[in-house]
Amino acid sequence: MMKRLSSLKYLKDIEWIEIEWYRGKSLTQKILKKKPRKGSKNAKSSTKTEDCPSFFNFFIPPQSLRRRMILMKIL
Repeated sequence: MMKRLSSLKYLKDIEWIEIEWYRGKSLTQKILKKKPRKGSKNAKSSTKTEDCPSFFNFFIPPQSLRRRMILMKIL
């Protein structure tokens, strides 16, 4: 238990930087495209982004990760 508490002290001094991905190239989000059915009046395809597990989620600051999860639950 003592090792665990002392190992978390170094997290206070870390300066977090969020990775800015090119559009559609993010490894932390998956783009889902849905095509309309044949004969439908609305011919537009819909796209939705969904978070997926990734190694790069480690680099997201804890506060913004919490905010992102709250926003995903609201929306």
